[in-house]
Amino acid sequence: MAADHSNVGLLRDVPADWRKQSKEQRAAVNQHYIAAIAEHFRATKKKEKARAADVPLDERLANYIIEGTRDGLVEDLEKKRGEGAAPLDIVNGPLMAGMAEVGRLFNANELIVAEVLQSAEAMKAAVSHLEQFMERADNGQARKGRAGDGEGRRPRHWEEPGRNHFEE
Repeated sequence: MAADHSNVGLLRDVPADWRKQSKEQRAAVNQHYIAAIAEHFRATKKKEKARAADVPLDERLANYIIEGTRDGLVEDLEKKRGEGAAPLDIVNGPLMAGMAEVGRLFNANELIVAEVLQSAEAMKAAVSHLEQFMERADNGQARKGRAGDGEGRRPRHWEEPGRNHFEE
């Protein structure tokens, strides 16, 4: 401990057992540890983030999803479309790669639910932007025989009682 520290007198003769310490000594010990922790984090270097322009476009699109940010997302989606990529290929390519990484990070307990929801919001924003450029699958024709549309055989409990359904 530095000699010029304000609580050096209190810390010099602190009993090892915290129950025998005075209230002032406990406060001085706590302040000492808080100062040590703060100094540790001041001394650590920040991780260098690569500039967005230096990262390939597909990786940048995935990073928008991983980080859960929408700042610059639409502009980069337009750049990707300008390269000739189909909207569905963009969704199934770099955007889904970003969501896969979000899932991996969440399973490894490196992300919390709130961060996963931010990623989902970024994905939703990307898909809703690209949706306007996707071709419609149906050409106005009515679809026939879809599951759950009410057509087909009735459930057995609607049929007449006393009838043997196994002899049909």
